[in-house]
Amino acid sequence: MCGLSFKGERDLSRHKRSVHKIKDPHQCQVCGKCFRLRQGPGPRRHQRIHTGEKPYLCTHCGKRFSQTANLCTHKKMHRGERPYPCTTCGKSFRQKQQLVSHSRIHTGERPYPCTQCAKSFRWKQALRVHQKTHVGEGGSEGSQAKGRIFTCPKCKAVFAHRHDFLTHRRAHASERTYQCADCGRCFRQRQQLIPHRRIHTGERPYSCPLCGKSFRRRQELTTHQRIHTDERPFHCPECPLSFREKQKLRRHQRIHTGERPYACSECEKRFRQKQQMVSHLRIHTDERPYACSECGKHFRRKDSLAKHQRTHQRAQT
Repeated sequence: MCGLSFKGERDLSRHKRSVHKIKDPHQCQVCGKCFRLRQGPGPRRHQRIHTGEKPYLCTHCGKRFSQTANLCTHKKMHRGERPYPCTTCGKSFRQKQQLVSHSRIHTGERPYPCTQCAKSFRWKQALRVHQKTHVGEGGSEGSQAKGRIFTCPKCKAVFAHRHDFLTHRRAHASERTYQCADCGRCFRQRQQLIPHRRIHTGERPYSCPLCGKSFRRRQELTTHQRIHTDERPFHCPECPLSFREKQKLRRHQRIHTGERPYACSECEKRFRQKQQMVSHLRIHTDERPYACSECGKHFRRKDSLAKHQRTHQRAQT
């Protein structure tokens, strides 16, 4: 192009991008993402997204990671290390970015505005999730591309997160090749069958060293131990709340983003949680699965039954 020579591939790539406006030449064969170098830490880390490889093992709990940086951050949890304190309220964090997001609660800063409405957000990811709620409302093509949503082709449920969509889609899958010999229940993966069989055997191989409670799954033990440590590693970037489980954080974030992925098949009313939709459907079906043991009256919701039963308790006193 211009005849200049360079010592290394990195310098040549930098020159092409800055002077000749040429994109990075090395492309991922799976998704098309481009990189400056063919061989390097960037392409290697990226490939693990597609292969699922997680070569870095935590010796404390057995959890694996695809990057050393993620393992180092995770180890701080076991050591109780939180090196980034908030100068306003004293709360400490394991990662600097967590502190930056948290600080916006005190400053009121919301640097990520939505181009479709007046709402703004403290965190870029929260904005991306929110933008998906505008898809189909006449937004521009660019905003719709950024606001990608995932729609189930069978039941038309809408999801903002690919993980939630894939989990839901597997529920429709008819192919269940791993069958339990005790009850006949079938599973799509062998890893699902193994902990299920412990229901029949009574095996609970994962014990809490603090209270002795045992669990069928390692993840159940990890979540339980956070009760003792009061660890809440999943922080909401929009408010001060934090959670022991990632799934509970996902459900909570829908309050901020306005996402309602569960639609009623009868009236199309939408809900943030699946259980809310199930309870709502009983209005249409008139199903009342919760019966009072005192008078036999039936209710659609468990909390309505509990409220009703208190009337019997007051009558007895």
